[in-house]
Amino acid sequence: MAIDFMKTTQAWKGYEKILFRTALIYFFIQAFPLDWKYYKTVVSINWLAPHFQELFRLTTYMPSFISPGSIWGIESFVNWLVILIIAIAGSAVWSIADKKSTDYNQLYYWLRVLLRYRLAVGIIGYGVLKLFKLQLPEPTLSDLHTSYGDYLPWKIYALSTGIGSAFYEQSIGLIEIIGAVLLLFRRTATIGASVIIFVLTNIVIANFAYEIGEHVYSAYLLSIALFLLAYDLPRLYSVFVKRQLTRAAGFKPVIVQNWLRTFRIVLKSSVALFFLFYGVKTYAGLADNWPFPTEAGLSNAYGFYNVSEFRINNREIPYSLTDSLRWNNVVFEKWNTISIRTNRSAKIDFSGTTVDYALERNYESAGNAGRHFYAYQADTVSKQIELFGKNDKTEKLHFHYARPDVSTIILSGTDADKDSVRIVLTKVDKKYLLKEGRRKPIKIN
Repeated sequence: MAIDFMKTTQAWKGYEKILFRTALIYFFIQAFPLDWKYYKTVVSINWLAPHFQELFRLTTYMPSFISPGSIWGIESFVNWLVILIIAIAGSAVWSIADKKSTDYNQLYYWLRVLLRYRLAVGIIGYGVLKLFKLQLPEPTLSDLHTSYGDYLPWKIYALSTGIGSAFYEQSIGLIEIIGAVLLLFRRTATIGASVIIFVLTNIVIANFAYEIGEHVYSAYLLSIALFLLAYDLPRLYSVFVKRQLTRAAGFKPVIVQNWLRTFRIVLKSSVALFFLFYGVKTYAGLADNWPFPTEAGLSNAYGFYNVSEFRINNREIPYSLTDSLRWNNVVFEKWNTISIRTNRSAKIDFSGTTVDYALERNYESAGNAGRHFYAYQADTVSKQIELFGKNDKTEKLHFHYARPDVSTIILSGTDADKDSVRIVLTKVDKKYLLKEGRRKPIKIN
């Protein structure tokens, strides 16, 4: 026998065996990758590439049999229902075929092992992103010039978390990683599950409250953590609530074969090496300016600009908050992004906080309904600048630019309607309380 199981437990009751059979099938389908496309992804990954997104994708596996009719409401959990139906049917067949077993202690142990590792992988995947502050970065300059009401709820949550002081986001990531590491060891698994439950409960609530879009996945991880805690929950209740002398779990695996001991070490080492590799690549995302564009912007252009002059066909349009043609203000980011505030409705990008696997990085424009975002390419020799719409992919603008001084940029060319335009941008030397800090004295004239 490969493993001896020391046990002092009694025979299981009939309903306990039925519930376990259902739970085992249900959680096995939920946790173990049965989709061939998952392994295709594993094989096709370029492990030497500098990006981390594909590795992150491996950590977020969740089975999908049918596409939900909606990303919200009860319909978004339709795959859970499909898996539950399969589990109930499988449990019924199992109950008919197996009438001799008095308990399933061994299977229960191996199910907890599978779920411990699955939960650890999922939690560390997000924990590392938070640790390096890549999941919810600090607000951009465009964000600081967007009205609160022009954000989608998820973007408000993301920006509020991103500006948290005292390493708030990094601390959450570190707690997640610690909880996940505790799950890898049987003796500390209950502590790890408890830590993760506290963190995930907040995350699940935030997903529903702010419509973040990861409510199904976060609830999926929480369900695994709750199932793991349930094993020791009666004993914990007896000790901490009833304050009674309580016997420890009487079921303990004893590995007696050397090859299984080696396999155990190899398995844990492989998980550790994977996340060490994943952590190195994720850390490289800092130098890669993730999740923002990598291409540098126009030299010394970064800042907030007031549109001091706006002409169409040589007719000046005075400053107005209601005119749909006139630009109100412009932001040049440190990278090749320009955002423009106008009274013209912006096409909303409903992308959420999920890490984008594509090459395009749209986090800065996603969830922002108050500004028009453009990527741009500047020819510093011919003084030409071309803008490519991020909200509207079909929109392109071409200008000649001049910089008579360090605080002025003059754009001249044609707009989308082929009208000639002349726009004078004047940089505003503005201080931001977020950047200055709460404990530094600030004098406002």
